[in-house]
Parts: sequence; C-alpha cells; structure tokens
Amino acid sequence: MAQFIKGNRPLLFPRGTIQAYDGTTWAMYTNKALNTTWIGYVVPNGTQIVQLPGIRSRMSADFNSIDAFVKQSQATACGTCGES
Repeated sequence: MAQFIKGNRPLLFPRGTIQAYDGTTWAMYTNKALNTTWIGYVVPNGTQIVQLPGIRSRMSADFNSIDAFVKQSQATACGTCGES
C-alpha cells in the first residue's frame, strides 16, 4: 500500500537507506540491512512511497517494470491534470 507524503515534506527512511536511483519524477531508495526497496514518485500535492521486498537496482531485470508501474501510477493519480 502506498503512503502519501503531503507537499514538500522530507521523505524519511530507516537509517542505512541510500538513494539508488534519481529520476526526474521518481526515485528508488534501498536498505541492504532491511533487504527493502522503496519507490517514491511525485503525484499532485505530494509524493507517494511504495515499499518493495528485496533490493532493486537500476541494473536489475525488473527495473523497466518498476519504471512502467511508476508512470502508470502517476497518470492514475493525476487523473484530469492539465485539462481545462
């Protein structure tokens, strides 16, 4: 389940978490000790955080599916963004 962080509040992760990927509208954070990855992506009025089991990296086989998931999630969250 996604966690919503309103506005520009800082994203807080457990100690030892590093940013593994920094995209234009999303980023991936990993914590090897916890064997966990988080995806943070921009949505209207804030950021959604999704936790994934295991360590992902930009070189992993599932990176393209994560990128597609983020793009679809952002489009869904936006809904009617940009429409007059």
